[in-house]
Amino acid sequence: MALYLGFDSSTQSLKATAVRAADLQVFKRYVVNFDSELPHFKTSGGMTASDVPARVTSPVLMWIEAWDLLLSKMKSDSFPFAEVVATSGSGQQHGSVYWAQGASRMLTELDPGQALAPQLNGAFARMESPIWADSSTGAQCARIEAAVGRQTLAKATGSRAYERFTGMQIAKLIEEEPVMYEKCEHISLVSSAMCSLFLGAYAPVDTSDGSGTNLNNLQELGGLTWYDPALAAAAPGGAAGLRARLGPGLCESHRALGSVAPYFVKRYGFSPTCLVVAWSGDNPCSLAGLGLQAPGDVAVSMGTSDTMFAMMASASPGEDGMVLRNPVDPNSYMGMLVFKNGSLAREQVLKTVCGGQWETWAKMLAETQPGNGGSIGFYFHSPEITPTTGDQSGIFRFDGEEKEVGSFAPSTEVRAVVEGKFLAMRAFAQGIGMDPTEVKRIIATGGASSNKAILQVLADVFGVPVFTLDQSDSASLGAALRAGHGLRCLSSEGGFLSFAKFLSGGSIDYKLAAQPAAGAKEVYTQLLPRFLKLQEKVLSSLGHGSAKRQSSREVISRWPCPDRAERLQAVAAEDGRAAGASKPSGRGRSSHLDWNLRFRVGELIQRLAQLRADQTSDGPSSSPPRYAGQMWLCDFGAPLIDCPDDPSCTGPGGRSAEDPAARTTKSSPSTRTNRSAVPALLRRAQPGAGVSLYAASRQQLMRCVRCQALCNLLHGRYSDNPEDFWCPLCRFKVMDPFNMVVEDGGVLKLLMVVEPQFEFTLDLPDLRQWRREGKSVEVRMLRVNSTKVEQVWPRQIHVFANGIEVFSVHPPEERCPGLWDSRSGEQQPDVQILKSSQLAKKLRVESCPLPGGRNDITVQMVDDDCVGFAFVALLTRYQSTEEMAEQVESVGVDVARKRVCELLAKQAASARAGELGNSEDLVCLTSETLKLRCPITMERVQEPVRGDLCQHTQCFSLNAYMTSNRNMGAFNRRWLCPLCTQTLRPWDLRRDAYVAEVLSSTPRDAEEVLVNSDGSWRTAGGDGGVRDDSPPSDETLQGERPVITNVEAGLESSLSGQEPEDCGLSGGALPVESPVKAPGSPSSGPRTPSGPRRTEEPGCGRPRLLLDKLSPENYGYLDPLCT
Repeated sequence: MALYLGFDSSTQSLKATAVRAADLQVFKRYVVNFDSELPHFKTSGGMTASDVPARVTSPVLMWIEAWDLLLSKMKSDSFPFAEVVATSGSGQQHGSVYWAQGASRMLTELDPGQALAPQLNGAFARMESPIWADSSTGAQCARIEAAVGRQTLAKATGSRAYERFTGMQIAKLIEEEPVMYEKCEHISLVSSAMCSLFLGAYAPVDTSDGSGTNLNNLQELGGLTWYDPALAAAAPGGAAGLRARLGPGLCESHRALGSVAPYFVKRYGFSPTCLVVAWSGDNPCSLAGLGLQAPGDVAVSMGTSDTMFAMMASASPGEDGMVLRNPVDPNSYMGMLVFKNGSLAREQVLKTVCGGQWETWAKMLAETQPGNGGSIGFYFHSPEITPTTGDQSGIFRFDGEEKEVGSFAPSTEVRAVVEGKFLAMRAFAQGIGMDPTEVKRIIATGGASSNKAILQVLADVFGVPVFTLDQSDSASLGAALRAGHGLRCLSSEGGFLSFAKFLSGGSIDYKLAAQPAAGAKEVYTQLLPRFLKLQEKVLSSLGHGSAKRQSSREVISRWPCPDRAERLQAVAAEDGRAAGASKPSGRGRSSHLDWNLRFRVGELIQRLAQLRADQTSDGPSSSPPRYAGQMWLCDFGAPLIDCPDDPSCTGPGGRSAEDPAARTTKSSPSTRTNRSAVPALLRRAQPGAGVSLYAASRQQLMRCVRCQALCNLLHGRYSDNPEDFWCPLCRFKVMDPFNMVVEDGGVLKLLMVVEPQFEFTLDLPDLRQWRREGKSVEVRMLRVNSTKVEQVWPRQIHVFANGIEVFSVHPPEERCPGLWDSRSGEQQPDVQILKSSQLAKKLRVESCPLPGGRNDITVQMVDDDCVGFAFVALLTRYQSTEEMAEQVESVGVDVARKRVCELLAKQAASARAGELGNSEDLVCLTSETLKLRCPITMERVQEPVRGDLCQHTQCFSLNAYMTSNRNMGAFNRRWLCPLCTQTLRPWDLRRDAYVAEVLSSTPRDAEEVLVNSDGSWRTAGGDGGVRDDSPPSDETLQGERPVITNVEAGLESSLSGQEPEDCGLSGGALPVESPVKAPGSPSSGPRTPSGPRRTEEPGCGRPRLLLDKLSPENYGYLDPLCT
């Protein structure tokens, strides 16, 4: 029984929810309450009051100790940890954890014989974590908004500066606790900190929870980057250091980060292949737990505070509410509105008007009509968040004539407190980009969701049905569902599966609670403008929520910067110019944006100059190592943004550049490492430790020009022209036209290799059915840093399935003479190849039958650089020659004749240019002679075809071309034009009606015709022509076509209609340099990426491998590739 396990590290407790993978139903639940079960931490509601006013924290070690207690409970209950195939979690949003120097080593060296808390006692630079309830950062909010701009910050990060947000907390600690900050190695959110425990290494912040920091870049590059102006404002003069502590970027919420750490495997019995999916915040996980699936789904939680969140296709963040990246869909958003005065306001009216009786409440609510006769109330019993009222509070009532009154009739009061909240939700939803007219349904949760009278008003205001869900712990349930979703995404095409499709495998028991009354929505639509007008009146009386905001002068005077005097002088001068004109706003935002911009630009120029000086330095630096032991490394030790590329660099744990595992295999004075050595060094003390594939990586995001998907290359790099970039998935799909990828669910696994050895699991429940349908499971590999569509294997690889070696690739053992390049007329260097007999012996799939269910796969590689390979397992379907022929387009006679005329004109221009000495400017491969013999069979052409971009008039036989490619042993030499070596897959070919007409109009013994400049033709030897019956010389043949070295005796049998024996393999490869088409060229099918075909290292062209016994679910030390 496979299980998905979700955790929720909330404010008051740590919870676990396990669901069955088969039907997504809850299997077990567990909880640890902090106050009652860990009383020695002396918390109240999981929180600790601080001596600093409004500062609220939680003990980090309390969370760690709770893990020991929770997992021990589960173990005592005989929870089947070994059946957990994927795990994820949620953490209270906005909290921050500060890891001390050396904490990364502690995570990798956890002793399974001891509990977590004692081992991690020294892992934190700050033992108390600021959490969401902290509101002591008003000065930091004002300073950052003054530096960046309130609207600019909201648009970039998803919200204005909120006191409780992580970025404000970090800014306060940088200012007030600089010593602690210097000792801090890494900063996590609560979610990523808890995830780091399970990975045994620092986990990245996911894009959804990261949207609650005010430091993220919400709408650019999928939300995967930090927002530089916010970092600079939070840590003036040290933005690079803050970026280094946060990590180089964020990760998508559905991203699988690696396998569970050995500590949990050995101590509790987790499977070593259990996958850890990125953790997220509690609100994003609640969205998943409530089953919101697509834009139009809205959830309203009515508790102490009222929260509204929804899935949105687009975002327009404003000053109220917040917008996050969607935790279950990387291409959409999650809108979130928090209203502090929720149950507090309702219960106050319940007590004073209804005598504390909900029955009386419902009766009074029924006595009034939708719209409440125009009466509107605003109930701010405490300072409100949405809309912001600063530290102001109060109750404001207006009658139908918009006059403020002191009280309402009892029944009017009841409806006013309910309608006012839901009208505010509808109004502010528009402000963050959620169109209330597109809401399809509302799922209500929380204590008030049991009151059907309240839910009826909610249905009437939005005009949609309201459902309830009898579900507690929606955050931990959502985490479990996200774990399963992340796992399923790995086995889906493109690395993603819609959450709705994932949920279709189970059922969520929604109950219809209310239907909108006829005409009610229209009443509220007409009432909404009056509501907004009166709300603005109330906020004006409260100072627009900015009564306690500090001025720029106050902020700057408290900030310990060297230019403080100059900045205060600028403020005073600006204030003097404004004196007498109007009352200062108190923020000074527009007055000082230019100054702050100049300050940041100057700082950037200085930092770039220092970097340039570091990079051009000839000698080692005398300064001590700055980057030892940190996890946000460049190729050898430095933070990504500050890499000095200096010989004095030290690597993880203070290792020097002389460490053998960190040196490149080629002798070089550079201190750059073999990228694959860095993760190995990080875990050297404990081989096989769980891996965070994010650690020590330099993420590179590329946009595929073919599918437009955003591809995260992780450790791999791409250095060619970005306009030619094809994601590995697209290259894998078009690699072998004979074995095309099944369209629906054909991508079983797509991942990046980051270590020489990795493990994963393939589950093949439908293997028997696939075999009956003639499908196969196929493994392919390629290098990411290439534009070529070709198979590339490491120098040596061994693949084991269930402990048995399935196949292996060994270093080439024999060298063959260089090939003759017909284009350059030069001899190519010797190329290492395998004899066909050796190849069959070493690459054949063993005949050991594998079960149709779970298969544990281990891969061991040996190569100069194991990082940068992409690996895929595909479900493929064999294509016959007839099926491929159907993909070839036809070109009409007139179009084909025009092409011939253009080629002849180009040839004439080339000849003239040659006479003038400019022969390099024009190159044309055609001639006036159109040969009618196929260069493959040397017989008369049958069904003439040529490439869409070929620069010659001669054609070749379609069937011969298909058959010769099928029988060609060198996989990477397939699909090359026999005349010009353009890459021509079936969809790149064109049936040429002009040549077909010539063939049908000439005698069968005619071998060529002469073509005139107007496209007319005559047989050789006709009027004005000279007939030459002598056979072409070897020299002539050599100039007309390349030597065909791989068409052997098998070709004749194939030409006669016999199919080759299918052993699932093809021969070794001889890489050939040849031009290929640009991706943007017109074609009915996919094209090969452009760029020169460079020769790979020996053995790179080894063939596709059929793992006819293997497939989906992703585990081990690998990462998915495309987003």
